[in-house]
Formats: sequence, C-alpha cells, structure tokens
Amino acid sequence: FRSGRDTTYMTVNKIQSPQTLIGSENVSAIYTWDQTGNGNTSVASGGIEVIDFNVKEEDTHNAVTTGAGWKFTAPVSGKYLLVVHSFWANTTNMTDSAGEVYKNGSLYRIINNITPIRGGNGTCVIKLNAGEYIDYRMYQTDSAVAARSIYNDDNFNWISINLIK
Repeated sequence: FRSGRDTTYMTVNKIQSPQTLIGSENVSAIYTWDQTGNGNTSVASGGIEVIDFNVKEEDTHNAVTTGAGWKFTAPVSGKYLLVVHSFWANTTNMTDSAGEVYKNGSLYRIINNITPIRGGNGTCVIKLNAGEYIDYRMYQTDSAVAARSIYNDDNFNWISINLIK
C-alpha cells in the first residue's frame, strides 16, 4: 500500500513460473505393437531387444521415440506408472523369458517373468526427472537356440505410461 495526501492505492503483481505445475499436468502415452508398422519383432535366443511399440494411440507430449531405439522421455519430472502386456508368438523350446524396464540405458526392474506361458503383464512406478527416459525390453532363451517373435496382435502387445504425481 501507498498512501498519499489525497489517494491510497495498492499494486498487485502475479508471479508465475514458466514450468507447468505437475498437479495440473496430464502426461499420457499409450502405444501398441503391430507387425504392419515394421516394429522390432524378433528376439534371438539369449538376446534382449528393445520392443518398438510402433502404433500410437495417445501421446499427449510426443514423448515417445519409435523405431529400434524406442523410448519414452519424461516431459516433466514426477512419478510415472508404467503398465505393459507382452505376448510371444510361440514358446516351443523356450526355457526362460522376461520383460524388463530400463531407465537411461540401465536395468531398472524386471516386471514380468513369463515362462513357461506365452504372455505376461507388468507394472512399475518409476521416478523420472524431465529429460530422463525409459524403454521396455524382452529377453528369451531357447533350448533349440531359436529366435522368438512377438505375437502379431495389438491387443496382446501394448504399453501405457502415465504421470501419477
């Protein structure tokens, strides 16, 4: 407040950060895998491959890079819920398989171990700073040393990543 001889007035200034508050931010990425999109489909025995979920259903911030280097890059810092479902085309001679989440190129969590069945679900909560990234990889070993393919159906192979806090 300022007061003068004949007037009294007040100045109000709004101070605003250029960063969006997490409480009001909606970050969501939902992708599926479809063979017609030329996504990565084969994992060698003893190998581990980044899965290219190549069909976008939703990506509020264009946070996903598709292709052989598929990854989700956090647009804002916070905790993210990752939910994934993956399914092999067949498991004949398969002795072990798993789905794994990598954070910035390093193993973060094994979220499903799906042997001897053909598919599995996995979830994890992961804290990411803006600019950090995650990807999902599948691993398998086979007694006949055969490569295994992902089942060609987007209802069986999908990933959802959402900011929760």
